[in-house]
Amino acid sequence: MSTNILVSRRLSDNFSPLSEQAIRELSAILIRKELKKNQVYLEEGGVHSHIIYIDDGLLRFYYFRKKKEITVHFGEGNSFAICDESFFKQNRSHLTVTALEDTVVYELPREAFLKLVEQYPEFETFYRRILEKLLLESRSKISSFRHENAQERYISLMRDRPGLLNRVRLDYIASYLLMTKETLSRIRSGLFASSN
Repeated sequence: MSTNILVSRRLSDNFSPLSEQAIRELSAILIRKELKKNQVYLEEGGVHSHIIYIDDGLLRFYYFRKKKEITVHFGEGNSFAICDESFFKQNRSHLTVTALEDTVVYELPREAFLKLVEQYPEFETFYRRILEKLLLESRSKISSFRHENAQERYISLMRDRPGLLNRVRLDYIASYLLMTKETLSRIRSGLFASSN
């Protein structure tokens, strides 16, 4: 049995049930890519025309502002990601995506996937669930920035994504949480001291 079929079945099981015919259709459009640690997957200025399913590994989504890298998202295994504005409008993206460790992704090409959405009602549900999940993740992060101070944001990250902290450099975590590396170090020291 092909890897694409197995991945399509897993997507059906984990995100939205698909019929056997739909699983075969999905497997036919999936494009598998293996990325090495630190490999740039998508470059700023490119048009991102696919939904990304991260099968295994870790991706970092970031942009440059005043010669600094600002991390906006970490995509972990068994999750979807898109460079949304570029994907929907088909314009140039301001994001760069890099593998932080050896990573396997499956691409769902935009045009081929949208044809499946038009042909099969179950793909419409599948697509909606992917977008809902991505939207809720984004809204949660925005809410955190509006309502939590720096320490609370770090505690939320520890609670919601504990495995991330051991896999990602502190300067990337700091930029993701919209703070300096020094502020993050002070927060971590304070939390460590208060727990002893």
